[in-house]
Amino acid sequence: IEITNTQLPQYVGVVYRPPNGNTELALNELDTLMKSLPQDNVTVSGDFNIDLLSKSKDAAEFEQIIYSNNLIPLISVATHVKPGCNETLIDNILVNSTEDILAAGILESKVSHHSPTFCFISCITDKDANASVPKHIPKYDYCETNIDNFVRDIHNEISVNRFDYNEENFSEFVKIVQEKIETNFKTDDSFGLGSRRNRLMIPWIT
Repeated sequence: IEITNTQLPQYVGVVYRPPNGNTELALNELDTLMKSLPQDNVTVSGDFNIDLLSKSKDAAEFEQIIYSNNLIPLISVATHVKPGCNETLIDNILVNSTEDILAAGILESKVSHHSPTFCFISCITDKDANASVPKHIPKYDYCETNIDNFVRDIHNEISVNRFDYNEENFSEFVKIVQEKIETNFKTDDSFGLGSRRNRLMIPWIT
C-alpha cells in the first residue's frame, strides 16, 4: 500500500508464508519482491515462518536477502512460543529507512502463540505541512517509561478481554491500541515536548 497524504510517500506491506510451503520458492519470490521496492520509507511486516534465531540454511539465506536489499529487521527476539517447541523469531518488521523510527518491539501478551509486533514511525502529513501552526499542538512523548507503560496497558487489556480470533475482535484490539497511544504518549500541551529520549532500537546484529 502506498500512503500518499504524507510529506514523503510511505510504503507498507504485509507478508505471510505458510509454514508448509516451499521455502526456496518463497525466498526467491521475496528476493524479487524486495528488489522492486522503493529505496526509502518501506515497511514490510508479517509472519515469514523462517526462524532468524536458528542457524539453518534457510535462515541464513533469508537474512542475506534482507540485507542485500537494504532492509533491516527491527525485531531481534523470539515472537513465537508454543508448548513443547523451541522459541522462534518468525514474525518481523523490515524497513529500509530508520531515521524516522521512534520505537519498535513486541507485546509480551499474546492473542495466539505469536507475540504482536509494533513499530512507531514519525510521519508528517500534507495537512500538517501546509497548515498554520496552532497555539496548542498535541505532543507525544515516546520516552522509555511511556513505552513500558503502553506495553503494560496492552498486556492488561489482552489479559482481561481474552480476545477470540475474529475480525470484530481485531477491530476492537486496534481501537484499544489507539486509545492507549493517546493515554500513554500524549502530553499536556502546556508542558512542551517532555523527554526527548527514545528507547534505542538495536537492529539485527550478526
